[in-house]
Formats: sequence, structure tokens, C-alpha cells
Amino acid sequence: MDPDGSSKKVVVSNSHADSISTILSALAANAFLTVIKFIAFFLTRSPAIFSESIHSAVDTMNQALLFFGFKLGTTSRPSSSYHWGTHQIQYLFNFVSAIVIFFVGCLLPLYVSVNALLNPQPYSFTWHDKVGIGILLFAMAIEAIPFIKAVKTIRADNHKGGFLGYIASGRNMTIIAIFLEDLIAILGVGIAVVGQYLAYQYKSTAPDAISGILISVMLGVVSGFLLLNNSKFLLGQSLPEDEVEKIKGFIESMPEVERVTRIGTEMLNVDRIYLSLEVEFHGSMLVDQDQLKQDAERIKDGESAIAVLYDSNERMVRIIGSTINEIERRIRKEYPKIHSIDLEIN
Repeated sequence: MDPDGSSKKVVVSNSHADSISTILSALAANAFLTVIKFIAFFLTRSPAIFSESIHSAVDTMNQALLFFGFKLGTTSRPSSSYHWGTHQIQYLFNFVSAIVIFFVGCLLPLYVSVNALLNPQPYSFTWHDKVGIGILLFAMAIEAIPFIKAVKTIRADNHKGGFLGYIASGRNMTIIAIFLEDLIAILGVGIAVVGQYLAYQYKSTAPDAISGILISVMLGVVSGFLLLNNSKFLLGQSLPEDEVEKIKGFIESMPEVERVTRIGTEMLNVDRIYLSLEVEFHGSMLVDQDQLKQDAERIKDGESAIAVLYDSNERMVRIIGSTINEIERRIRKEYPKIHSIDLEIN
């Protein structure tokens, strides 16, 4: 049962199915990449490749967290303990995922890379390094598969606005996290290969260590972005102001509504919005003129005025109730993602 007393099934949308498919694709790819990157690291002992190996291991763990968080958040139902459901749990999982990226994906490789930079060693290019670079180039091709899928999912979900605008909006933080992680993974592999090449050119491990530092810093920036944006949802982020104004304008265009005196929104998750508002009604729109005339005739005919007024007041309550239900129905029809509405009369 939903809070309004109605029973609804959880409907899996195309956007939801695409998101699940994208997460699982990234999870499978990164699990495989973790293995082959660690093989490359044991062959080369490269700090940059170590950063990339840790990166893929962290991504695998994170995408498992993102999957369970997204699954729980998008299929949540109201309960006696959580009347609006636990839709925001996916942002909690995303938040934990960002913390893991920062501490394990950023700080640990950063420590190893800085240590390597402070203690550079002579570099000799052996067959191990050739195999390691070959594995990295192969990894870059594999990284591109979930990255392209994430791009397609964002484009399918982004009906208006630019690509960067979608990322900045935080509309679907789970898919944005996968996109950014895969983007950094591709860039990271490229940086690691360049670091290996420069190490060979200068016969020193210092360029390779610098590559590891760059990869770690990029992961730190991504984790900061994810922490900031997921915290907004956990704290009850509202819809953008222009969207709130559109909803307000739509409600005030209804003939029964004189004006909206207060309106507030909260994003429960990407597809569910909570709307709270106070409205003033046009009194004349709520009065049944014909019924009032009949009430007046009943009093003229000698019927008890108190009894007639009681019936009239009871009828007014029913009219207000049915008017509120009709307004909520129109709102949900126009904005299907508004899941719960708290409408009060001012």
C-alpha cells in the first residue's frame, strides 16, 4: 500500500533496466580487468600500473555496492517503519562507494607513487614491461565497453540539456558514478602507458611514479564529486528551481486554485519526487449553487435550519476532499515522477 492507501506494483522502466544493465556490464568488465592489471603490475612493478590495478579492484567493489544500492532503492516499497519507502538507500551505497574510492583508490596508490618518486630507480625495459604495456592496451579496449554503454544510457535518459549539464545535475548518480569511473579508467590506462614510455626514454622510474600520482589525484577528484552530490540527495535535495516553478504554474492554472502559497519538493530517488504544498481555493468554484438553492427552499418550507446547514457543511467537506483528490490526480498525470503529495488548504 502506498501512503495514500492505494496499492501499486513496482514498475521497471526502460531507464531502470538500462541502468541495471550498465552497472552489471561495468562490474563484469572491472572484475576481469582487476585480474589482468595485477598480472601487469607483478610483471612490471610499475607504480602507475599499481594505481590502475587498485583502481579496477575498487571499481569492482564499488559497482557491486552500486548494484545493490540501485536495486534496493528503485524497488523499495512503503512499510510500517519507512512510510515513504527506502528509496534514498541507493545514495547511501553511492556515498560509501565514494569513500572507498577516496581511501583505497586514491590515498593508497598515491602513497606508493609518491614513495616511488622520492626514491627513483634506474629503469630497464624488459619483456615483462612489453607484456605489461600490451595488457594495459588490451585493458583500455575492455574499459571502453562499459564506458560506451554508460554514455548510451545517459543519452537515452537525457532528453534535454547537454551532456555536462546531465552530469552536473546529478540526475542519476549511480550511472554518473559508473561513467566517471570508466572515464578515469580509460584516461588512467593512457597515462600509465605514457608513464612507461617516458620511463623507458629517460631510463628512470620517476615518470612512471608521476603517472601514478596523476591517476590517484583524478580518482580523488571523482570521489569528491560523488561524495558532494550523493550527500545532497541524502540531505533531501529539492528539484531545480525552474522545475518547481513549472509545477507551481501548472497548479495555479487550475480553475479551482487561486494561488499556491507554499511549495516544496524532495527527490526520494531519480524517479520519485515528494511534493508538499499549500493552496488557496477559489471559494465560488467549490459551491454547488443549485444545491444551495434547494437548501434555502428546505428552510423556507419549515425544515430545521440546523439540520440543513449540517447537510450543507458535510457536503462542502466532501466537495473539498474530492477537489483535492482531483488536483492530485492531475498533478500525477502531468508529472508521473511525483510519487507522494501532501496538499494542505491555506
